[in-house]
Order: sequence, then C-alpha cells, then structure tokens
Amino acid sequence: MTISANVRTPEQLFGRSVRYVVPAYQRRYVWNEQDQWEPLWEDVERLADAYLDLIGNGDTQVSEDDAPKHFLGAVVFQQEVTPAGSIEIRRVIDGQQRLTTLQILLDAVQEVYEQQAHELEARRLQRLVLNDELDTGGDEVAGYKVWPSENDQQEFRFAMRNDATGPRPEDSLIVDAHDYFKEQVTRWLTEQTDLETAVAGLSVVLARMLQLVVIDLDADAEPQVIFETLNARGTPLLQADLVRNYMILKAKAEGLDEDAFNREWLLPFNTQWWQEQVRFGRYVRARFEQFLYYWIMMRTARDIRVDDVFRGFQRYVDDEVASIESVAAEIKQSAEVFEWLEGGDSTKVSTRWYPYLSTRQQLDISVDTPVMLWLFKQNLPQATLELVMAAFESWYVRRILWGRLLTSDNRVLMALLARLVRSEDGEATADTVVDFFKNQEADRMSWTDDDEFFRTLAGVKSYGRLSRARVLYLLSRIESHLRTSQAEDVAWLNNIQIEHVMPRKWQKHWPLTGQMGEGFTSEEEYRDYVLNCLGNLTLITGKLNSSVSNGPWKRKRKALDRHSVLFLNKDVLDQGKDSWSVDDIEERSERLAKLALEIWPGPDKF
Repeated sequence: MTISANVRTPEQLFGRSVRYVVPAYQRRYVWNEQDQWEPLWEDVERLADAYLDLIGNGDTQVSEDDAPKHFLGAVVFQQEVTPAGSIEIRRVIDGQQRLTTLQILLDAVQEVYEQQAHELEARRLQRLVLNDELDTGGDEVAGYKVWPSENDQQEFRFAMRNDATGPRPEDSLIVDAHDYFKEQVTRWLTEQTDLETAVAGLSVVLARMLQLVVIDLDADAEPQVIFETLNARGTPLLQADLVRNYMILKAKAEGLDEDAFNREWLLPFNTQWWQEQVRFGRYVRARFEQFLYYWIMMRTARDIRVDDVFRGFQRYVDDEVASIESVAAEIKQSAEVFEWLEGGDSTKVSTRWYPYLSTRQQLDISVDTPVMLWLFKQNLPQATLELVMAAFESWYVRRILWGRLLTSDNRVLMALLARLVRSEDGEATADTVVDFFKNQEADRMSWTDDDEFFRTLAGVKSYGRLSRARVLYLLSRIESHLRTSQAEDVAWLNNIQIEHVMPRKWQKHWPLTGQMGEGFTSEEEYRDYVLNCLGNLTLITGKLNSSVSNGPWKRKRKALDRHSVLFLNKDVLDQGKDSWSVDDIEERSERLAKLALEIWPGPDKF
C-alpha cells in the first residue's frame, strides 16, 4: 500500500477534472456558523485584506513565497480505479466536512461574482466547483467536483446551483452555509474602495493561498488499513460513525454495492428519533449509538465501555460473522424491538406489556436492554416473555423501593444473559430468569421477599427516603392497579403532583391529639415523620394542590370529593370520613403496601 502526503491549494485540488466522492457511510454535514463557518470566513477575510495591502498598487503578480497563507487542515483520499478516459475519482476517507465547506465557500463567492457581473473571476472560480461538461458527458452529478453522501445530495445540489428553483430545503446546514458565505462576501465587497482589485484578489486568495495537507491512499489499500487511518478533525467521529464506516467497508470488500447497502440498512437510522441525543448513565450519545452499545452486549454477553462500542463490534464481526449483510439484517430486527422498548413505536406493543414499559420509562431502566433484545430475538411465546418481564420488574422495583443500591446491575444482568445464551431449551427461559434472580445472594442483588417489602413500605417513610420520581411512580402504579375495567380512561398523569393529605405545614389547622410514637421525643417529631409515610401520600393536579395544600381536613376533603376522579383519593375519602389522623395514615400505609405486594409479586409467587 502506498501513502503520500502533500500540501495542496484549492486550485491544485480542483483545477482539473476530478470528483471527490463522499462514501455512503460518512455522516451528514454538521458544521455550523458559530464553530466553523464564521472562523473560516474571518480567516479568509484577514488573508484577503493582508493580500490587498501587499499588492497595494493593484499589481497581482506577487511571489508565492511572499503571499500570506492559511492552513485549513488535512483530508484523506483513496484513489478509485476508473475506466480509461473517464474522470478521476477519489473517495473521501476523512475531511469531508472541511472539503464540503470549502466547495460551498468557493461556490458562494462565484455566485456573488456572477450576480455582480464580475464575469472573468466568476468563470475562474466556476472551474474550481464544476467539471467541464465535455469531460462529464453532460452528467450533472458528475459535474460537481465534490459529491456528498446520499443524505446531503439534494440539499447540496440546491445550494450549488445558481439557477436553483423550487422551495428552499428546510433546516439545511448546507444551504445555510451557502447563504452565510454569500452574505459575508457581499458585505466585504461593499467595504472595498477598489472593487475590481478586491474581486481579483479574493479569487487569488481562495484559489492559491488556502492550503490543505492531502493524504493519498492507493486503490489497493485494505479497507481495515484505511479505517485505521481515520482521524477526524473538527467534529470527531463517534462510535456509531466508526461502526457505520466499518460496515460499509466490509460490504464493499464482500462485493456488495455500498450505496445500496447504505440505503437499505443504515440510512433508516438517520431519522431525528435515532439521532436524538439521549442520556444513559453518565453519558450523552445519539440514540443509535446507545442502541449499538446494548446490541453488542446482547450479541457477546459481555459488559463493555461506552467508548469501546466500535472495538466490540469489530471483534464480533471479525471473529464470529460470515456476512456483514446478515449482521445488518439482525441489527435492523433488534432496532425494532429497541424502538418500542424506548417508546418510539407503540403500535408494536401488546397492551399487556404497557406496565413494564411504563416502569422502564419512569424509573429510567436501561440495564435490561441487552437481555430484552436477546429474549425477543428468540421468538419466544408471549406468555414466556410476559412472565420474564414480570419477574424482572418485581426483582428490580422491590429493590429500588426497598432502597438498595443498583451499582452492579449491569454486571449481574450480563451474567444472566450469558446463562440464557448457554441454555438451549427455549421453553425453560422463564425458569432460567426466575431461578437466576432467586439465587442472587448478595444483599444488594437479592430479590426482596414479601415480609421485608411490606415492612419497608408500610412502616418506613417514603417521601424523602425515595426520590420524588420514584414516589410518583409508586403512587401511579397503585392508582393503575386500583382502577377497574369499568373506570373512565383518563390521562390522569398529566400535570399530576404528589400531595401530603396531612400537610407538611400542619401547625395552623391540624392540632395535636396526644398520639405519640415509640422512639420519638415529642408528638411534633412523630407527626413530622409519619406525614411522609406512604399512607399520607396521594396524587392531585397542580391547580387543586395550590388551592387545598395547607388547609384544614374538612376543606381538603370537600375539594377532593368534588374535583378528583382518582381511586387513590377515593380511598382517602372512604377512610377519612370525619378526620385524618396519624392512625389513619398508618392504616392506609399498610393497605397500600398490601396492594404493592399484588402489583409486584415476590419470589415465592413465581
């Protein structure tokens, strides 16, 4: 393999008939005004002003050594094998963002020159953005010196055509970049006293005084070697970009059409939902990268670091996979499962799975994802899947509400996945999962039994011990459990808040009654503790909360009776006919704890 590195100007890069083609695996154009366009234009403007000062008298014949220069960075190309007599083609391995931006800048200046009738300089710059029609046989696409990946082609064509018609593409960074540079060039020209000299001088600066380091790889370079050469500058390649790149290179090596491969298997992941930045753990990544992280753990049954997604994927493909197309098909299938696990497509979800999916969302559970991806890949009976999800939910939620730390969950669930992978009996999957959770002996990992779970919920304060989100989740699940099939289907979780039936500021309207708890030094201390217990908590809307929050019981009871349709509040009203006391709180705590035992059955129920 031959690698050469040389300093090149735009005139040397684009001055002949050549096409720099951005491969399908490359990401969309992402440069923006604040971080890249504005600094680039400021550099070009300073260079042009310095050059005009240098030639002062209008003489543009300045020695190349004396002229100012500006370094734009590096690009990596690979030579494509092309038929004799056709245009030279080079694949853009790295630097597509700066190469595309440079073309947009050149074309924006060219268009302004054309509009202002600077015809000679407009034609000179046009040679740097378009190939000669005779060389391309009239092919419009082949006419562009740089041709982006499929995601950006339509917007690039619109931006680069001076006579473009039709609606302006919305939210297009490429079109916005072209407009930005046109605006800056127009402004700069209006500030010049010698317009003709300025026009010619800017052309010289753009063509000969900008520099890039061009790294050329020959056509015989191995895809893996090319890939290892990648070192994105400006906007670093993400793990998902590396995986996408590697898949395209493998597809090409296997004789597949890389554009068709990209369209069928990878392009669907460029939607807004898949590219949205999401948090998992302490990381923030695109959702597609999050999915790949879980998918690789599912396929290897090994825990990996988020920053090792590509290496994990590469090892799996190289060691265990015969065809990259089979990998792509499997990723697409798993992506459908991941999408509805994350709430992206509820049409594929059985209504019997809603409670579990709601639990995942409200408690921000994600560690189960590799296991869930594996389970749904096995085409197990629905009853088996439901039993597995019920067991996992009980194991997880009981530990959360008990207050156990969850720092080792990822390691434990990888051990479960490894055990499932080793098992060959699909019918025994549910038993494998249940037995695994039952046999967790470490205190933090064990499956909380009924007695311990009941004592925790009935006898220990919930508000303050648990986060507000977890208390809200607990109460909302109890509310769902209380609702019958004949109850109204209401969106009661909208604008819902946790309410203390006996308010935290009880002193004005809730006089002491002489009830004293064991181990407390005063009735006030005892009451302040009990009012945060489960039995004193309910759910109401924000508006209702503000109107009754610290008021006396009779007024609060009347408001709940008149405005609330929640079963949790019906339970409060049925119990608190005349008053709401510490005894009422303790009794209701036990009643709600028993309901929690029904919602999340203990290990002896499986």
